[in-house]
Amino acid sequence: MPPIYRGKCSNCGYESPPTGNGLQGIILDQPIQTPHAHPENNRIVFLGHPLETSIMKDLGYTYSSAIREGRLLIIEHLFCTSCGNIYESRRLHGYVGRAKSLTLLFLPIAVGVFVGYVESSFVLGLVIWGLLAPLITWLLRRVRFVSPDARAKKLHPSWEQEFGVNRQCPHCGSCDSSFPGSVGRRLLPCPKCEQKKMKVECIGRS
Repeated sequence: MPPIYRGKCSNCGYESPPTGNGLQGIILDQPIQTPHAHPENNRIVFLGHPLETSIMKDLGYTYSSAIREGRLLIIEHLFCTSCGNIYESRRLHGYVGRAKSLTLLFLPIAVGVFVGYVESSFVLGLVIWGLLAPLITWLLRRVRFVSPDARAKKLHPSWEQEFGVNRQCPHCGSCDSSFPGSVGRRLLPCPKCEQKKMKVECIGRS
């Protein structure tokens, strides 16, 4: 189950709203009244874990159909490291696809095994694989063989502006942020007293 975090200031006692690192959402053509709808835009429906498949089924979608139609949305919950406020970042999300994922996985492995066999060196084959894996991934992305998010944006050019929210704090304008689970031992500024005394801790799981 996903962890839930909360920031607490040791100076003034302020406690931030509980939040996770984020979740997925699905974009609908028409607004809908449902407990899972986004409070600011009810064309967005949250796909809370572990009910993602069930929620989509109730809406008439599957993961495959949502991906094919470019409806998936990544919703990130972030702590601004400049002012301590929590805000939401959203972006359209595509999917690499099974065939392309397997290509990325097995092509470097096949080359590494071949070189290792020819040279009779397991270590050399392992090194070749380690070098080729990131290189092939980079090359495939450069030639747009793997461009799932770009495909989603192409399907619905207006949706990025309508539903996407840049990773910038709406409170102070800073682009410096951190996922709740990545704050670690750092102390953040408290939104109430502005002292750098707020610690983010895991308080449970949803």
